[in-house]
Order: sequence, then structure tokens, then C-alpha cells
Amino acid sequence: MEVSLEAYRAAIGLFNYFRIRCFKFVYSMNRADTALIFLSIALCIVLRIALSNDVELNPGPFFQFGHLNARSLNRDDKFDEISELVKENGFDVFAVTETWLNVRVPNDCLQIPGYNPIIRLDRHQRMGGGVAFFTANSVVVKRRLDLELAAVEFLWIEFRIKHFDILCGVCYRPPDNDSVSLDNFFEYFQLVLDKIRQLPKQYFIVMLGDFNAHYDVANPSGNSEVGGKLYSFLESNNLAQLITEPTRVTSNSSTILDLVITNCPERFSASGTLSPPSNCDHSVIFASMNLITHRSRSYKRQVWNFNNVNSADLNCELSQMDWFSLCENTNDIDETYSCWYSHFRSIIEKYIPLKMVTIRPNDKPWMDSEVRHAIRRRDRLLRIHNIRPSPVTWESYRAQRNFVTSLIRFAKKSFYERANTDLSNPDTNCKKWWSIVNKVCGRENSSTIPPIIENEVPIFDSKEKACIFNDYFVLQTELPLANAIPPIIQPYQTQQFLSNIIATEEQVLELMKGVDISKACGYDGIGNKIIKLCSEGFHVYFTYFINLSLSLGQYPSAWKLANVIPLFKNDNPQHKVNYRPVSLLASFSKICERVVFFHLYNFLMETGFLYKFQSGFRPGDSTINQLIFLVHKIYEALEDGKEVRVVFLDISKAFDKVWHAGLLRKLEALGVQSPLLQWFESYLCNRKQRVVIEGQCSDWRTITSGVPQGSVLGPLLFLIYINDITDDLASLPLIYADDTTLLEIVDDPVVSAGRLNSDLHKISVWADKWLVTMNPVKSRNVIFSLKRNKQVHPPLFLSSNIVKDVESHTHLGLTLQSSMSWRKHIVQVFEKASKRLNMLKFVRFKVDRSILTSLYKSLIRPLMEYGDVIWNNCYDCDSALLDGVQYEAARLVTGAIKGTSSARLYKELAWESLSNRRKLHLLCQFYKIVKNLAPYYLSEMLPKLSSERTNYRLRSRENFTQFSCRTSRFQKSFFPSAITGWNSLDIDVRNSVSLPTFKAKLRSTLFPHSYNKLFDFSLSRRASIDHTRLRLGFSCLREYLFKINRCASPFCECGLDSESVKHFFLFCPRYAAQRNVLFTSAATILGETWSSSSDARKINFLLYGVKSVNYDVNCVLFREVQRFIMSTNRFSMATV
Repeated sequence: MEVSLEAYRAAIGLFNYFRIRCFKFVYSMNRADTALIFLSIALCIVLRIALSNDVELNPGPFFQFGHLNARSLNRDDKFDEISELVKENGFDVFAVTETWLNVRVPNDCLQIPGYNPIIRLDRHQRMGGGVAFFTANSVVVKRRLDLELAAVEFLWIEFRIKHFDILCGVCYRPPDNDSVSLDNFFEYFQLVLDKIRQLPKQYFIVMLGDFNAHYDVANPSGNSEVGGKLYSFLESNNLAQLITEPTRVTSNSSTILDLVITNCPERFSASGTLSPPSNCDHSVIFASMNLITHRSRSYKRQVWNFNNVNSADLNCELSQMDWFSLCENTNDIDETYSCWYSHFRSIIEKYIPLKMVTIRPNDKPWMDSEVRHAIRRRDRLLRIHNIRPSPVTWESYRAQRNFVTSLIRFAKKSFYERANTDLSNPDTNCKKWWSIVNKVCGRENSSTIPPIIENEVPIFDSKEKACIFNDYFVLQTELPLANAIPPIIQPYQTQQFLSNIIATEEQVLELMKGVDISKACGYDGIGNKIIKLCSEGFHVYFTYFINLSLSLGQYPSAWKLANVIPLFKNDNPQHKVNYRPVSLLASFSKICERVVFFHLYNFLMETGFLYKFQSGFRPGDSTINQLIFLVHKIYEALEDGKEVRVVFLDISKAFDKVWHAGLLRKLEALGVQSPLLQWFESYLCNRKQRVVIEGQCSDWRTITSGVPQGSVLGPLLFLIYINDITDDLASLPLIYADDTTLLEIVDDPVVSAGRLNSDLHKISVWADKWLVTMNPVKSRNVIFSLKRNKQVHPPLFLSSNIVKDVESHTHLGLTLQSSMSWRKHIVQVFEKASKRLNMLKFVRFKVDRSILTSLYKSLIRPLMEYGDVIWNNCYDCDSALLDGVQYEAARLVTGAIKGTSSARLYKELAWESLSNRRKLHLLCQFYKIVKNLAPYYLSEMLPKLSSERTNYRLRSRENFTQFSCRTSRFQKSFFPSAITGWNSLDIDVRNSVSLPTFKAKLRSTLFPHSYNKLFDFSLSRRASIDHTRLRLGFSCLREYLFKINRCASPFCECGLDSESVKHFFLFCPRYAAQRNVLFTSAATILGETWSSSSDARKINFLLYGVKSVNYDVNCVLFREVQRFIMSTNRFSMATV
């Protein structure tokens, strides 16, 4: 008889139950023989039940949510139909809106068999409305009254499924057009989310309901006005909406009004709509939550212990070692390497011992051994109590449980205090700083790889995942014709050759001392920190070894081994195709590569080999430089009334599939000769890699093509390989690494299409010749035009495939639209920045103000400023989106309430407006072009100076002549607007000797406000926020609330006067005792300065500090002020 897997699992569950009961019996009676009898009986019973299949199966791995706008549950026939629908589809939680219930309808009339009693929130003041929950009996729920608000129809419940804590809400927003009530709705919604974020647990949030706002995830621009506001709101709070099918369909409309909103969209495996019941005009919506989870296992890792390292003795022993006599064999580089490396490592281990550490990927950042041991003891005491319950065992468990709770609270507090200290410390290195930021923001384990789906089966084991990834990555490097003979090509030049490279001891010492110690080490475990420590004692012999390698034309085999870490790119993290490999090579090998790179790059510059418009991996060039050139060329053509056709080509796995034989042939044609050419051949061939995941390694696999990723020479070798793709093209090719763009200014569409098709054919022939795989499917064509009646352009073909025409394309991080509007790009940036803003919301009560400022300037502002010199001519309504993000960030940093003036906020923080920062970036970029600090192709675009156009000694002779601009869009673009700004600068500023000097002079003009560090002082985050609000003049005092119609009267509860800042600090009798303490402390701190000051000056001292005393004295004063604010409890219930 066959037994189902589900029945077997249920049977095993019953068996475990009997086993525990037997264990309790043994514990109480000390009768092992009797226990064995019980276990035998239990096993027989379990097997009998399993064979009969007469057992209630455990629930599956999916949890079902559902929702329906019922338009009344009062009717028996409708309720019966909804009841059957809920049971038939097996919903675990089913939400209902528009229940139309009132107090006259008892809960007993609304009972669904197998479900808990209804949880409902009725509308009392008028007809209609109302929301409710039906939950399965297996779900133990708790209603969260603290999250409900009288002004809106929000109902919240909390429950725990497996180890997930879930907050589920249902919402009904009436379909009104009152913008005031709409703003209030979002304000209340934000208030609820803020409350949830301040809860001690971290919850999965699932909200269902009828929002009466058309919200299409696939087409945000097609949303209704309310839907657009909801879209922006969810983006800013890092929430996702799952429903993509229309939920209300009429004869003339199809809209998505019923939504599922969550903060964990990756947990949902399916969502959609079901047919509505009778007399309902809304479809049923559902969402299936995947409860399968994978917790990464702890693993051991060997690391170096750098405590108490005596670097002087280490370098002394290394320098005294006779390396040359130890390693006499100079004909085999591998034998020589093996010899010196074994001796080198033994010396290193003598002074820097190894130790084993346990890596726990699942641990919270505040977890330490004391907390861990306390939790284990608590769990052990609970097990003892469950086995032999008694008042004594319960009291032991309860005491330990309370101790663990207090210990965790202290550990969290200590963690955030250390984080504040480390993040504020200027000596904290970059890697540690970002590590702390990731921990604080809850992103520490973002590199943990979830189960990988392979042949529709989830793979959990780390070793298996490593093998799957390695097989996939190696497969991407395979070339069918890798062993073919490369084509014969003519030498690029015959005057200069590069064959012998000699490293100097000074050069190697400088490279060893200058390594970045934050970089990860390769498979051998020798990291940059060790290289830096032993540089003085080992650089002499290591220089000899590098020169030996180069002279023999041999590259050590040990340096060809790479540990590969899979790095997630985007989309579904359970699919291997969404990862890219990051190779970790031996640190010593990179020193040798840097020596070769220095000579090879200089050789390329001397021969002028590299293509002029290749901007990738070249010092002084960047994506921004190429984008400036491309966009200016488009603007110039559009200004002349022409159209521009740009083809964006995609190369499949460009770096991974470089043909080694072809690359060596091109190096030879370039003028690289043996032994260096032989060294390159050795460098490229027989490379091996393995994937490492959570301490588990795959087998070594050989790489047959591609340049080594993670290497120093790899990018430069790729530039050499792809350099001749531009040969003999009629259009203008622009290249950034492997991103190739063809620019064609259209006079005649047919002629231009012919030129482009000819170029695309040449590129296809070149790709076939050099075993490069072009990807026509991902290649795109954009026609830039401002004409109302656009011309018809013939199609373009790449490898016999049509290149798809699109209205916009993202190139080098900038979204270019055919109309040259920046709306789409800015909206995309706004969405990304809004999501990152959510991290500030997550930690705003946990870290100090200065840390929040650093997080904003590091995580959010750079996102909004990438390429801003190019899209600075966007419409004001577009840039206002980004201004709103900065304003919201300023509010989160300071704790200011909504409605606070942006000017006051920026002055408080000494933040520059984004528009002024764009002016700064624009002029700095132009300075680099003028002073030849940018690529020559940009300097060539500069117009003549006035002095070059006339012999008259005009006052404007040092000014650049302006472009002739017909449209305001071109006038506000990079070159015309930069020239206008440059010409308005003083000659002294223009003639600054360096870019930092130029920038400093500009800052003094554009940004007059200096930051008052005193404002960062914080007795506690709450006290600092209240102090800041009082200083800004936008607080919860009644005088301000009355101004914004939030309270009926401005008068204080004491009844004496309007509740102003002055009244609060100086006169309100309710705080007389606390005020006496404050004034006594202030008099002690400031002496005569305090006692002789007027009331206005005293208020100024309490809010802004005293200019005549130093920072430390002001900190003492601010401490007393914030103690006074906290002791009054006036703002204890205020929201941020």
C-alpha cells in the first residue's frame, strides 16, 4: 500500500508526540524498559494511522489571503455565497470591505464554519462602509486596536504563522474627490506605518482593501490622480502592490481598485483575481504567501589574528632570510613560487597566528555570546518545565525569560551606541563604515543566497548551490571555436615594441605599501593587510620574483586560481541566471599585474592605439563625459531641425567570452613581443575557479576563455580586444567598455538607414571573425526628434534580426527619451531614492542626527545627482520630485513635523538645495574641460574665447562665446548653460590653480550657511527632536497648532497666555519646578552672561547656544535644556 508524503509527515509528527510523552515518563519513573515498550506501541499506532490515511494533514507551505468588496453582508443569500467562496478557496485570512453592518447585526449571524468569529469595524456616523476579517480556526489572531484610527476605516490584526510575525490590515477609502480628505488619508496611513516601525518586533505587513484608486503596477503613468499619489506613497515607504489584473470591470472602464500591499513581495508566489459573487461589482482578489524559508547555517572560518603583531621582528626575519639560496631553480616559475611561498607562510604564521571563528549569518547584529548563552539557558529551562511542570521549574524559567528580555534590550542599546560612535569616528575605514551602515539598516545578510531553483527543485545545501553556480559560470565562458586559428592581421605600427618589463624595488615597495587592506583575499588566505605589514622585509625578493616571471614568460599557476562569489544582480534571487561572478584572486598576483599594467598602458598611450571615444577603464574619463558628448551632439542636431538615430548595441557575456588566441594575436599586432607575449599567454591559459558559498566550495573548473574578472589587467586587455570594432564605420561609434553606441545625424532617413545597416553588417562580420556574440534581442534603436510629423525611417538589421525601435533607452545609467525629455529618468530616480529613504525611516530613532545625515549623503543624494549636469535643463515640476525627497530626508534627520519650512530645515542642517548643487557640479565639470582635466574630445567642443575672435581689448575677452540657441531646451543644456555660468564668474575664481580651490571658492558664493555642530548634540534622540522642533518654530505647542487649524485655541492649558516657545521655557506655571532646575544650571554654566540677559536672549541661548563660550560649555547647556524638555513630558505623545 502506498503512503503519501503528507500522511508520512503527519505520522512522524504523531510519533514524535508519543516519543516526548515517553520521555516524560522516563524522566518521572526512571523506567527505561517501560519507555521502550511505549515507544514500540506508539510506532505501531503511527504506522497504522499512516497506512489508513486517516489523519489530518499538516497545512501546506502557502498561506492564503483574500479580499472582497461585498457591498453588504446583511443579506443571507449573499453571505452564504461568500461563505462558500471562502471555504472553497481555503482562505486563511479573508478581508471584507463595505460590510454595511451596524450594531443591530450580531456576530452570531455572520459565522463561517471552520473560521473564528468575525472581527469587524463598523461605520457608525453614516450608512455604508465598514470592514471585517474572517480568519481560519488554525490562525490565532489578536486585534490591534492601537493601530486603528477613528478618522479612517483601518482594521488591523496580528498573528504568527510558523516563525513569521504578520500584521494584516484591511482598508476602505470611499470614492470621493475631496483633496483635503485624500491628504488626510495618506497622513493617517503614514502615522500607522510609523507606529508599526516603532514596535519592538519586525513584522511582515499585508494590507488588503478597496482603495478606490486605480493602481497599475505595470503602468504607473496610467494611474489615476489618487493612484499616482498612492504609488508615490508606497514607493517612499518601500511597500509593493501585488494585484495586476482589473478588479472592477464595467462597460466602459477596467480599473484596479482592490489592492494587496505588502513590505515582503518576495514572499508571495501568486496573486490575482477570482470571479465575483452575485450582486458584487468587484472581483475577489487573492495572494498566496510562501512560508518555506531557509536559514543559513553557521560555519567555521579561518582568519588571521592581528592582535599584538610585532611587525618590526616580522620584517627583520623576512629580510634576513636567504631567499635566493632557498629557491635556486630559476627555470620553473611554479617550483620557485612553491618554494618561497611555503617559507614565507611559515614565517607569517609564526608572527600572525591563525584562529577559527564562527560565522552566524542569521544572527542579529546586536547578538553576542552572553545573549546567546542566556537564550539557550532560557530554552533549556522551558524544556525542563514542559517535561516536569512545577512552580519551581516555572519560576526558574520565568526569571531567566525576564533576564533574557532585559539583556536583549541592553544589547540593542549598546549596539546602536557603538554604531553611533564608530560612524562618527573619522578614522573608521570605508569598509567598516559600510558594514556598520548595512547592519544598522538591516541589510547585513543581503549577500546570503536563498534556495536556488534547479530543474524546478529548490536546492538548500551550500555545497550543491556552489556546484550549480560554478557549472553555470563556466558554461558562460565556453567558446565553440576556441581552438581555431585566429585571423592574420596587419601590425598596428612597426616603430615601437614592448617585450621586456623590469620592475624596480622602489616601485614594488610603493605598490605593496599602497594596497587597500579592506579588499578580500584570494584562495591562499594571504590578504593585503599581510602584504602591507611585510612590505619592508619582503619587497626585495618579491621584486626579483616578478622580474623572473616576466623574463621567463611564465605566470605562476597558483595565481591562476580564483575563488568566485555569486553576486545578485536583479529580478528573482532564486534563479542562477540573475547572478554574476566576482573573482577573488591572490593578492600577491595583483602586485605583479600592476607592474605590467603600468608599462602596457603607457605603451598604448605612446602609440595612440586606443580608440578616441573609448571611455571605459581610462583614467580621467567616465560615463558622464561620454554622456555629455552624446547628449550635446543630439541637442545640436535637434537645434538645426534634424533628427538623430542612435543604436545601442549589446554584447553577450563580453568579458567572459574573450577569445584567448584572438587576444594574443592582437597583442602581437600591437607590438607586444616575447617574452612578454609569452607571459600573457601563460597568464590567460589554464585558469581555474571554484565557487564558495557559506564556507562550502565547489570543485575546481578550468576556464577556457574570457579575461580574468577581478584582475588588474583584465579590463585593459578587454579594451585592446574590442578596440578595432570601430574600424571603417560611417556613423560615429561611442564605446564605454562593452557598451557600443552608433550615432547618426539624419539628413535623409533612407541614406542614414543605409549607412547604419552597413555599419551593423561590418560589426556582425567583425563579431563572427573574433568569436564575439552580438545580442540583437537586447540591442535598441532610438530616433530623437522634435518634429510634429516624424519621418518614416527604414528598419535596421543586426545579424539578420531587426533592431527594435523604442521611445526611450537607459544608457550608462541615464534614461534617454526620443523627445529629450528627462521626465522618465527623474521619475525612475525618484522611485529609487524614495525606497532608500525608507532606510532612514527605519533607523531614525536608533541613531544620531549626524549619522542620519551621513546616510542621506551616502545612500540617497548621490542617486539623485548622478548625471545632473546633463539633465539640469529638466522642467521644474520634474526637479520638484527630487526636492521633495530631500525635504523628506531633512525632516527625518531633524525630526521636524510636516509643514516645516524647507528654508529653515536646510539652514538648520546647512544643506544646499539640489538646484544649487547642480550649478556647482556644472561649473566644476566645465572647469575640468577648460583646464584639460577631461578627455580631449570634450575640450574640442569648447567655442572660441572672445579674444580669439577680435583684436579689440574687450572686458569680456576672457569669456567664451555663446552657442547660438534657438530653443530654451538647448540654451539650458550643458555647454550653453555652463558657458553662461562660467562667464559670470570672477576671473580670480576661473583662474583657480586646482579643482578643490575652484570648488571652495564656488561654495563660499553658492552656500553661505555654515553648519552648527552643536545642533547634533543629543541627550536622547527623542529629546533632540523636541529641541529641534522648538528651534525651528514648528512644534506641537498650541500656538503653532492653532495656526495650522489643528487645535481650537492657541492658549496654554494653564490659561495664562498663548502657548509659545517663550511661554513654555519662561513662564508656564505647570513646569515651575523643572524650570528652576534649568535656570539654576544655566546660571552656573554661563554666570553673569545668563543673569544679565533679557528674556529674548535667554530663549536664544536655550535654542541656539551661546556664541561667546566654547563648544563643550554649550553642550553642557544643551544637556540641561533637553533634560528640562524631557522632564516636562509636554511632548511625550507627539508624533514625528
